[in-house]
Amino acid sequence: TGLVTVVGAGTYTVTSHIDGCADVTSTSQTATAPQIATVDAGQNLPIAGGAATLTGTNLGGISKISVDGDEVREWSVKSDTELAIVAPAHAAGDVPLQISGYWSNTVVTEDVTYA
Repeated sequence: TGLVTVVGAGTYTVTSHIDGCADVTSTSQTATAPQIATVDAGQNLPIAGGAATLTGTNLGGISKISVDGDEVREWSVKSDTELAIVAPAHAAGDVPLQISGYWSNTVVTEDVTYA
């Protein structure tokens, strides 16, 4: 009995060994980190806060979203390529948008602009 934790995107092969028994090798499992392509039509979030749509790839396993360190409390997965969020209010400028998920301990950061 054991636990395997995937800590990043990639392909993994797990071999189990029990004394007196033959080794068992599992099928490879691929964990693919998400990517954000756009925020609405130009990667701008409203400075007053409000609804925005994130598009990208592998977004179905998201567990947490934050903007410049502030957790996004309202969000939903529309599909594996689209998230709906309610962004917190923020001063104008470029900030990091971070997403993490069930696929690994990896945090993916994309720069977005408040305007």
